[in-house]
Amino acid sequence: MTSTLKVELDDRTHERLEAASRRTRSEPAALLRAVLADYLDRVEMEQRERDEDRARWATYENDGEALDSDAVLDALERSLTGMSPPCPG
Repeated sequence: MTSTLKVELDDRTHERLEAASRRTRSEPAALLRAVLADYLDRVEMEQRERDEDRARWATYENDGEALDSDAVLDALERSLTGMSPPCPG
C-alpha cells in the first residue's frame, strides 16, 4: 500500500533536490523516499538506544550492580588487540 504526502519545499531546497536527482539519475520522489527511510532508521535506532539505556539504568537502580571500570577497560583493550573477550558483567 502507498500513500501520497504533499511536502512544501522552499526554493533552495527544491533546487538542491532537483540537482541531486540529476546527479543520481533518480526521480525526486524516489530520492525523497530513500532519504526519509534513512532518516527514520536513524531516529528509530536512537530511540531503541535510549530505551536500552533507560532499562539498564532501571536495572542498576533496582540491584545496585555496576561494572568495574578496570574490567571494562581490560575488555576494551583485549577487543582492540583482536582478542574476543567475554563481555564483563
